[in-house]
Amino acid sequence: MMCNLFIFFFITISITLCSACSNEKEKQFQFPIKTDDVEKIIADKGLDWSKENIEYNDDYETVFTLKNIEKITVGIDTVLNKNGKVINLVWSLHKDISQDKLDEFYHNELPKLFDLAATF
Repeated sequence: MMCNLFIFFFITISITLCSACSNEKEKQFQFPIKTDDVEKIIADKGLDWSKENIEYNDDYETVFTLKNIEKITVGIDTVLNKNGKVINLVWSLHKDISQDKLDEFYHNELPKLFDLAATF
């Protein structure tokens, strides 16, 4: 039992030290998000979504509309307000989508979209 506890703490400390020593810094994106940033991240992550529309509201908000091959639409709204950065993710499924495609979206695509939004 004591040996297992020692191994657990050793692994935890090793992971913490390795991640703390990393020279790679995460890119901090300016809000509202720019078109080039969205296109680059979609390409870098290998997502099968195309940009349908972009709306800019003054200097504080950008709304991106993406669509995939199954005609599922996703809106990503990025806002810079007095409280900080806000990201809203909304998706729209057409009424004729099959249960298999719906399951595939919720199990495979939606986590990728959350990861995309978290990248910003």
